[in-house]
Amino acid sequence: MEKKHLLEVFKYLGLVTYIGILMTANILVGYYLGVYIQNITGSFLLFVLFIFLGIFSGFWTIYKFIIKLF
Repeated sequence: MEKKHLLEVFKYLGLVTYIGILMTANILVGYYLGVYIQNITGSFLLFVLFIFLGIFSGFWTIYKFIIKLF
């Protein structure tokens, strides 16, 4: 395998890893905020809302990153 080809493979591997970490981090932040708010208020609906906000935030962050990349 050529060195140039190998560097390109590692570049895209790093990109995919970064996108996965971004998505996971946003969902985890939404999850833990939801658990915290649920413990304070006792509302399961707020927990679900924060989960969905974390998922949406993850997709939005990845979208902005890809738009900036290209």
